[in-house]
Order: sequence, then structure tokens, then C-alpha cells
Amino acid sequence: MNMNRRNLLIALFAVAVGGYFVNMLAERYYFQPLAQEARQTTTLEKRLREAKLQLQKLENKVPRRDDFEQRSLPPNPEIASSIYQAWLLNTVTQLGLANPVVDSTSPVEEGDVTRLPFNVKGKANLRQLTQFLYEFYRAGHLQKINQITLTPSASGERLEVQIGIEALSLNRSKNEKELPQLTSERLVHDTLDPYLVIVQRNLFSEGAAPQILKSTRLTAITQDRFGRNEAWFYVDTLRKTHILAPGDMLDLDIVSFKLLAIDTDFVTLELEGQKGRLDLGKSLSELRIAGTAQPQASINRLFQIARIYLRD
Repeated sequence: MNMNRRNLLIALFAVAVGGYFVNMLAERYYFQPLAQEARQTTTLEKRLREAKLQLQKLENKVPRRDDFEQRSLPPNPEIASSIYQAWLLNTVTQLGLANPVVDSTSPVEEGDVTRLPFNVKGKANLRQLTQFLYEFYRAGHLQKINQITLTPSASGERLEVQIGIEALSLNRSKNEKELPQLTSERLVHDTLDPYLVIVQRNLFSEGAAPQILKSTRLTAITQDRFGRNEAWFYVDTLRKTHILAPGDMLDLDIVSFKLLAIDTDFVTLELEGQKGRLDLGKSLSELRIAGTAQPQASINRLFQIARIYLRD
């Protein structure tokens, strides 16, 4: 009986030890390699997804790269600089800018790309400036305006113009010795006429107030049923009255202003970045500006208008 009990214990111990070793061997030679293989599979699948995404990005860039190569200036920086400078000078000369000067500075090489900086100077009226911007953005060259400085004359009829421009020359340009003949698609309108609205309201001339300013008049100052002051503006060209409270904005197509305060017989408002007093019965063209007018505010408004006509 004791012998059978001992044999049974020995058998159970053998089974336990055998089970342990079997489990250890299975863990080492089956489950661990299986888990490692699963991790490797997950890693490889992630890398494959990343590779596909990168490939897709590269494929998306190919049409854009081809477009850039077609719009690039010639690959030789000297040739590119020479013919582009001639194009700029010819453009401003044909538009009638007075004393036009086009200077180039040292090109900047960045790998396969060469940046070509230029400065355009001259005297122009607002129409000539608008025409130049139209011709510039209509041309299909790889170019951009980095900076523009406009200094109005005393009358506001002429502007001292300084424009900083940068053009690009790519090593793989499709244009060997001439500028690209493509047309840009940045402009919303295909003709110049829609942009001449900028000329119709010469923001730089004190004596050339646009019609919308002349036709907008402060006709009444009242109080609402809560005792709050209100200003009544009648726009003759629109046959419409606008009732405003302090802090309200009024957008009249290409002109906008903010009502700042209301007194018994006048209001204070901000028009094109300039604060002034408008007496009861007077039109916006008769606004009495507080202090000295700031030409830069008008310049900022000009480019707000210009951006309406450019695609993003």
C-alpha cells in the first residue's frame, strides 16, 4: 500500500516537472516567437503604410514640380536675371511710370533653386500701379512681391513707388533662354476693368473723395425706447437709411467705417483707419479728421481691396 502511494507521488511529481518543462519549452520556442512575429508584422505594416503615404505625397508633388519647371526662369542665373530685369523695365515703361529704375541684387543659391531679387522704383498714378499689379500677377513666372512702399505726393495724384520682387530660377527649368509664356491663374478676373474700382476711389487724394462718401450723410441723432443714442445715416446712392449705435460697423461695398461715439449734434467715427468728427447734416466726404491723416492707413485699405481680386 505504501509502495503504491509512493509510486503515485513520484508519478505526480514527474507529471508536474514534465508539465513545467513542456510549458517552458512551448513559451520559449512557440509563444515567444509567435508574439515576436506578430510585433514584427505590426511594425512592417506600419512602415508599409508610411511608405505608401510618402509615395502618395511624392506622386502629388510631381505635377506641381512639373508646373514649377515650366514657370521657372532659365536655369542659368545670369541669363535669367538679364531677361527678367528687361521684362520688368519694359512693363513699367510701357505703363508710363516716370523715372523707372529696375535694379537686381546678388542671386541666392539654395540647392536646385536660385532666388533672384529685384527692386522696381518710379513715379506712378494709382491707375498705373493697378495696371502693373495686374500685369505682374497675370504673368506665369515664378515670382512674388516681397515688399511694396508707396509714398503719396502732396496732392495724392502721384505715388513714389518702390517694389521688392523675387523671382526663381530652377536647375531643371523648361525655359532655356527665354521667360515662360504661360499665364497665371491667380487672378479672379481675366481683364483689367474689374480692378479699376481701386482707381475710382483714390485713397491718397484729399480732394478725390469717392461718390459713396459724398452720398452717405448723417441725417439724424435720436434715442431708442431705452434711452440709448442712435445715429441715422442715409445713403443716397442706395436709397437706404442705416441706424447705428456706438461700436457698430457699416460696410458700404468698398468703404466701411465704425461709429465710436454719439454727441448731441455730431458723431465720432473711424473711417479707413482715421478717426474724425462728422457734424449733423454732413456727408462722410466732409469728415473732419482728428490730427494729421496717416497715408499708411489708406495704403493698407488699398491692399485689402486688391486681395479681393486674388485667388488664395
